[in-house]
Amino acid sequence: MDICTAPQGLFLIGDIIFNEFHDDGTIDIGTSMQKSSQIMFDCMNEIGGYELDFNHRCFYEEHIFPKEWFYGADEMAEMKLWLPIKKV
Repeated sequence: MDICTAPQGLFLIGDIIFNEFHDDGTIDIGTSMQKSSQIMFDCMNEIGGYELDFNHRCFYEEHIFPKEWFYGADEMAEMKLWLPIKKV
């Protein structure tokens, strides 16, 4: 997790690793994102001085899928989640 100033304000940036799976072995993207987002939120609260800022800005997803992931390689796919935050 990192805090970064971007052209549109402050963002909390974290890596989302797709490591949650359905019973049939397919990747559960939703649960992976929920768990990673909760960890990011908890870390932000531990740091203190920041809160989420969804009133005027949206979150961003930066997809970092290795080409091999689509062809069944063992490497985990990941993405970065950019959550808008503000100082309090």
